[in-house]
Amino acid sequence: MFLLQEVLELEEEPDRAADPIEDLGMDSIDIVDYVLRIEEKFGCNIDEFDTLSQHMRTVGEMIGYLAQFLENGEGTNDG
Repeated sequence: MFLLQEVLELEEEPDRAADPIEDLGMDSIDIVDYVLRIEEKFGCNIDEFDTLSQHMRTVGEMIGYLAQFLENGEGTNDG
C-alpha cells in the first residue's frame, strides 16, 4: 500500500473499501505512475489499462489483483 500512498501523496493508508478514482482522486497519470513503480519494484510488466484499471473498483480489489498477479508470476521477467 505504501506505493499507492506515495503516488497519491496520502498521509495515511487508504481504506481498502475506498474507490481509488472517486474517493481518492486517482487519475490516469496516477495509474501510470503507480504501475511503473510496481513494475520497477517487482520486476514485472503490467498492461495498466487492460488489467489494473479493470480491477479498480476498490483499493482492496486493486491490491488483491496485484498480489495475485505477482504471486502467479504473470508478467515477470522470469516467467
